[in-house]
Amino acid sequence: LLCVRRDGSGYELLSAKVAERRVRLAKLSGMTVMEEEIPDEGPGATSVTILQKDVRGSRMPTAADQLVPAMMQHPGLRPRPAEGTLKALRMSHLLKLPTLDRPTMQQLRLASPSH
Repeated sequence: LLCVRRDGSGYELLSAKVAERRVRLAKLSGMTVMEEEIPDEGPGATSVTILQKDVRGSRMPTAADQLVPAMMQHPGLRPRPAEGTLKALRMSHLLKLPTLDRPTMQQLRLASPSH
């Protein structure tokens, strides 16, 4: 379920299975995964932040990059900065909250006039 606000921001509601799979795949692919407890939300509430290099603006090296000396290349053809140079990060933030019991869910439904 994707929830979008009027200002364009929003969030996606995921099942626990899907969220756990994203975290597992992020760890396997070498992304930075930070997990921490959220004490204010009750036992079992966890915040997971996933950071990965954003490579959308980078380009793959071409044959000209490897064969023609850098001084002889047109400025538009010069290779981008070294591979280790980080330009941006992409961040995903996941929250796992404890499951509500049935009476609490009913109270929340009654409290919300638009439900």
